[in-house]
Amino acid sequence: MKKVDYYFDFLSPFSYFSWINTAELRQNSDYQIELKPVVMGTLFNNWGIKGPGEIAPKRVQMLKYCFQYAALNNIDFIPPKTHPFNPLYALRLATNACSKEHQEKVINLLWNFCWGKGNELGDEDALIELLDNEGLDGKELLESTYQREVKLELKVNTKEAIAHKVYGVPSFVYNNELYWGNDSIVFLTRALKDDPIQWDKQLFQDRLKDVDL
Repeated sequence: MKKVDYYFDFLSPFSYFSWINTAELRQNSDYQIELKPVVMGTLFNNWGIKGPGEIAPKRVQMLKYCFQYAALNNIDFIPPKTHPFNPLYALRLATNACSKEHQEKVINLLWNFCWGKGNELGDEDALIELLDNEGLDGKELLESTYQREVKLELKVNTKEAIAHKVYGVPSFVYNNELYWGNDSIVFLTRALKDDPIQWDKQLFQDRLKDVDL
């Protein structure tokens, strides 16, 4: 079975789009898609990157792009009024250690609640209500976010992502190859189907000969 590590953070609208666009991959029994929430801010800090919100023109342009992309692809898109918000509860809920066999369902609920309906993810009571309404025990799940193993999984995911040279989300790692961004899903899919894009790798390496990776 072909294994893919899928790194994401609920602060990223592009991770939201990638969640929708990877539905077929996640449902394909030939692939094992490991869902790994990470702390995007830690990735940025590690590589010395400013968040999009810290660069005013970039914030405006990226949000505009998101609205256009969602409209073009018929995706429900209502950004939360406050951004960045506190994603920690949601990230912990999204770990396998917390949600276990309900992991994918919980992640899907959180994405729709946040970027599909415009709700922030930092309110414990709102998250409990969301989970309860879908037949899950919201209070028990939120209490689980304080467990050591849940906190540890999020930290390990983030460290592992950095070890794979992940600098932003969404990111995918397949066969030791990093695919960054929602736009990279097409390349990942081709690789999984053993039909990778043909490109000039030698010229690429030549142009990067002074870059230490």
